[in-house]
Amino acid sequence: MLKKRPTLGGSLRQVRPLMFAPGRVVLGVETTFDEQQLSGADVIKFLEAEATAQLGEPTTVEVRRSPSDLEERPATLTENEDQERAQRRADKSAAARASSAVQQVKDLLGGTIARVKVADED
Repeated sequence: MLKKRPTLGGSLRQVRPLMFAPGRVVLGVETTFDEQQLSGADVIKFLEAEATAQLGEPTTVEVRRSPSDLEERPATLTENEDQERAQRRADKSAAARASSAVQQVKDLLGGTIARVKVADED
C-alpha cells in the first residue's frame, strides 16, 4: 500500500489501530497533521479500497483523534518496530556476553565486560 501512496507512509506509521471489526476499521491519530493527511475524501477512499482488498470484504475506514490518556493504547507501527529493534539488540548483547569465546578472554585477562556494541543495528 505504501508503495502506491508513499506520502501517506509517515502518517500511517503513526496511527493507532482503535478498532478492527468485520467491515470496519478505525484508525486513531494523535496530531492534527496526521488527521489532516488521512481524513481527506480521496485518502479515505484509497484506504477503504486497500482494506477491502486485504480483508476480502467491503471495509469502511474511519480516522479519528485518539485520546493520549488511554490506559491501553494500541502501539503504532513505529513503536512496534522500535520495540522489536530493542529486543533484537538485547538478545544479541546477551548472546555476545554469554559467548564461550568472550568468557574465555574475560577469564584469561581477568576483566569484565563493560559494553557490547551491536554493529549491525547502528
